[in-house]
Amino acid sequence: MLTESEFTEILGKLALALSQGDLAVALVQRQLVIREGTPQMRGQCLEFVGLVKEKLGDLSGAQQDWIEALSFAEEGTFLRYNLEVDLGSASEKSNNVDESLAWYRDALRTCSQGGEFSGNRALTAFLSLNQGEIPHEDEDLVTSVINKSWRVLGLQESPQLEDLAASIGILSASFSSQLNQIKEQR
Repeated sequence: MLTESEFTEILGKLALALSQGDLAVALVQRQLVIREGTPQMRGQCLEFVGLVKEKLGDLSGAQQDWIEALSFAEEGTFLRYNLEVDLGSASEKSNNVDESLAWYRDALRTCSQGGEFSGNRALTAFLSLNQGEIPHEDEDLVTSVINKSWRVLGLQESPQLEDLAASIGILSASFSSQLNQIKEQR
């Protein structure tokens, strides 16, 4: 079983190999994690490889890695949420709106029922794909994720649940602001 430091080192080698186009070395590193890593490490590795493939223009390969990674991502985890959002985004880029909406709904459910993390990415993408409107059948799910995300991000005022789109906009702006503050502190 890989230790966290070994896993981090392997991800570094994997990133370097992929950036240099050395697919043989990248494959060896990927297989090492799949063979010796924990399920969480396997899922994280496959998510990372998928993100790199997507940046290199291999959207289909990225989707395959993310789907495989789902088998290692426990229900309700941030990893599972990220994979579902990544798959929704990839489906959207492939102009498969129905599939994309299904993945975003899965991500919203994962956020709603899972650990303590914000569902900002899924909310924003879901709202955008629905052209600024939340379908009536999705209002309860979206409301649940807004409330949870509001709490996780530590926002002071209550969300505007009579205007879900406005609340999502506030969440998105707050998330961006908090992210910028973190970057400035470095």
